[in-house]
Amino acid sequence: MPWYPDIAGFAYCETLQVRNLILDKQQPLIPARQHLLEPGSAEFIAALAAGSKCRHIVHIGCGLSTIALATAARATGSCIYCVNSDRSKQEIVRQYCEDLGLTEFVNFSQEEPRRFIAHTDVVDFALFTDEPEFYIELFNLLKLKEGAIVVAYNALDESTNDYIRHVRQQPGVDSSTLPLGRGIEVTKIISWDQFTSRRLS
Repeated sequence: MPWYPDIAGFAYCETLQVRNLILDKQQPLIPARQHLLEPGSAEFIAALAAGSKCRHIVHIGCGLSTIALATAARATGSCIYCVNSDRSKQEIVRQYCEDLGLTEFVNFSQEEPRRFIAHTDVVDFALFTDEPEFYIELFNLLKLKEGAIVVAYNALDESTNDYIRHVRQQPGVDSSTLPLGRGIEVTKIISWDQFTSRRLS
């Protein structure tokens, strides 16, 4: 039976705010990249991160989901890292975050994602929305906390098939594809002992 997140802790007013800000900001961002998260997917991911009380969040990518995760970070009193090499896209998102009072909840980095993850601290929530061909390598580099959640976008596309097989073969995890937008694969560590002792690379 698939694992379903407990997002009850994410206040209803925060959920509405996520929806409104995403719907308000989506149009200027869409031309920057064709496979940006749809508002419904970004809203769900924000609720998942906040409802799970995640405090060490990394987003490999940049877009609507960054804004949504920043709102989740505000709800939990934390801060996210947005890692993307596209300076122009980051500047757009940075401006939106400033307009929405979310600047203090986002750290932007233009470092190469694999290099960034290799030397970052442990995380309890990671979101991949860039380049599916690197998802496996990114997942393998993550230092994950007990109960960590990893979300990957484009799960209904063939480009993520190898990644999905990889995470579902990991010991001690539960991983399911949710049919939101182009699909999101939600992977959660449910047995810390199994995962740490027999993690596959």
